[in-house]
Amino acid sequence: MIDFNKVFLDTSPVVYYLENSEPYYLRIKNFLMECVECDLVTSTVTVTEYLTYPYQQRNLKAVNDFYAFYRRNGYRVKKH
Repeated sequence: MIDFNKVFLDTSPVVYYLENSEPYYLRIKNFLMECVECDLVTSTVTVTEYLTYPYQQRNLKAVNDFYAFYRRNGYRVKKH
């Protein structure tokens, strides 16, 4: 694998991971495990795209899971 220090997480991998969507969940999980030393970032667009539906549906579990995923792993949201 190529050495890298920073990885940008777009919306799709975040959705697949948080919703345990196969066949991508395990691939993303393995990738994230390899990126332990990396600086993972995402954008405010990803935050908005992911959270809009759970907020509309009043699905607080999905909202809390999203924030916990970022807090637990120390990921950052890059503001545009």
